[in-house]
Amino acid sequence: NRQIAGGGSVGNSWAYDSTQNHAWRISASGRYAGDAETPEYMLNNTGFRESNVNLQYGIQTKTSRYEFLFSRFATTLGIFSGAHIGNADDLLRAIERGQPQFVLPFSYTIRLPRQEIEHYTTTLRAQWVVEKYGVLEAQYAWQINLRKEYDRFNFRLQDSQLVLSLVPSNNLTLHTHSLDVRFVHTPIQTAWGSLSGRVGLQAVGQQNIRGGSIFLVPSYVALTGGLYALEYLTMKNIQLSAGIRADARWNDVSSNIRRNVRDTTMLFRNITGSLGVVWDIHPTHTLLANITTAWRPPSMNELYSFDVHHGTAQFEIGDLRLQSEQALTFDCAWRWNTSSIRTDISVYHTRINDFINLYPTREFILTVRGTFPSYRYIQNDVVMSGLDANCEIDVMASHTLRLSYSMIRAWNYTAQEPLIFMPSDRAMMAWQYTLPSHTMSSWLGEAPFVQVMVRGIARQTRVPIEVDFADPPPGYVLVGLEVGGYASLSSMSLRWSLASENLLNQPYREYLNRYRLFAGDTGRNIILRCTLQW
Repeated sequence: NRQIAGGGSVGNSWAYDSTQNHAWRISASGRYAGDAETPEYMLNNTGFRESNVNLQYGIQTKTSRYEFLFSRFATTLGIFSGAHIGNADDLLRAIERGQPQFVLPFSYTIRLPRQEIEHYTTTLRAQWVVEKYGVLEAQYAWQINLRKEYDRFNFRLQDSQLVLSLVPSNNLTLHTHSLDVRFVHTPIQTAWGSLSGRVGLQAVGQQNIRGGSIFLVPSYVALTGGLYALEYLTMKNIQLSAGIRADARWNDVSSNIRRNVRDTTMLFRNITGSLGVVWDIHPTHTLLANITTAWRPPSMNELYSFDVHHGTAQFEIGDLRLQSEQALTFDCAWRWNTSSIRTDISVYHTRINDFINLYPTREFILTVRGTFPSYRYIQNDVVMSGLDANCEIDVMASHTLRLSYSMIRAWNYTAQEPLIFMPSDRAMMAWQYTLPSHTMSSWLGEAPFVQVMVRGIARQTRVPIEVDFADPPPGYVLVGLEVGGYASLSSMSLRWSLASENLLNQPYREYLNRYRLFAGDTGRNIILRCTLQW
C-alpha cells in the first residue's frame, strides 16, 4: 500500500537521587497509506491516515510516585469498496467471482465508504509506600472515543435530487471513566514459604451517545464493578497461586422508537476463581498448570445490532435473550531452557456454556446502503482444545533456528457440529544467520543478520456443512526475508532492517478474513525500518 510511517520520542528516565526525581516524555507517530494490493489486482479504497501523540510526566519521592499521561489517536480508514454492493444478484456474482468486477489504479485518495475515529485518553496514576505493610496503587482514567462512519451510498434527498451527505450514517460518542485501586502487601514468611499477593477493586462507568441512521449500538449507560484477591505461596521450587474475583455489570439502555427499543435495565453478575502451580522440576525444566473459571456478559452490539457492520461489510442481528458466557479452563505448559535451546509447549481445554458467536444466516439483506450477507448472534455450549509450541535452537554460534506450531479444535455441542470461524492449523520456521563482524559485511553495521521465514497455514476443514456463504479457502505457504544490522554513530546508535513479507507474491485468502468473500489478501510487502537513538 506504499505506506509511509514514522515516529519519535524525547524525554528522560526516572532517577532515584535527590537532584532528579521527575521524568517526562513526548512522543508522536503517523502513518499514511494508499490502496493495498493482492498479487492480481488492487483493493480500492483501502488507504488510511493515522496520527498519534503521547505526553507523560511523573514525579517521585522516596515513598510515593505520581504520573500524568495524555494521548490522542486519530485515524481515517477507507473501507474496501468491492464489499459494498448494490443488490443481491450483484453480491452473489461477486462472491462467486471472488474478486472485484471493476478495479481502479492505485490511489492515496480515501473515498466513501470510510470511517473517521478519534480517541483521547487522560490517566492519573499514584503509588504510595505504606511502611511495613506494602504498596498502595491507584489509577484513574478518562477516555472519549469519537467514531463516524460514512456509507458508500451516503446520499439524501434535496429538491427532488440525491446529493452527497456529509452527515455520518453512524455517529458514536463513548465516554469511559475507570478507577483501579490495589494494595500489594509485604511478603509474609510462613512455615510453608513466602506469601505475597494483592487485593483490589475496579470500577468502570460508560456512557454511549449514538446518532445517525445505522443501529448497531444503542445509547446507554453501563456501570461495572469488581473486587479481587490474588495470593502466591513461594516455596523452594514450587509456587502456588489462588485467586477469587466478584464482578457485576449494570446496563441502562435508552429507548429508540424507530428501532422498537424500550428503556431497559439489565444486571449481570458472577464470581470467578483460579488455582495455579509453577514447578521448577530442574534448573532447565519448568511445569506450569492452571485451572480457572471465567465469564463474560453479552456486549451491547451482541444484544441490539440490527444493521450493517461497516468494517466487515455484513449485516449483524443481535438477540436480547443472550445470557452471560460461563467458562472453565485447564491449561498446562512445559518450558525447557538451556544455553542453546529454548522450548515452550502449552496445551489447554476450555468448556464454555452459552458461548456467543456470529452465525451465517445464508440470507442477503437489502438496505439503503446496499446488499450484505447477514449474520446472527447465537449461543451454544462449546468445547475448545488446543496446543501452542515454540522452539528456538542455537544451531551454531551464528545460526539460530526458530520453530512454532499452533492448533485448535472446537466443537459445538448444542448443534453437534464443528464450531464455525476457528483458526486453522499453522506452522512457522525461521532461520537466522548473524554474519561475523570481521567479514566484508561490516558495511552492513555491527552484528548484521539475514533471516528467512516460512509460514504454512492449512485449509480449515472442520466447519459446519453448507452453512457459510463460501467454502473455506485453500491452505497456503508464505515466504519472508529480512536483513538488518546495528551501527554506532558517535553518541548515537542506528538499527535498521529491510524485510519482505510474502516474498513470492503468493495469492491467498485467510479463512478468518471476512473480506475473503470478495477479494484475496495482500501480496508482496517490502518494509524498510530505521531507528535512531541517542
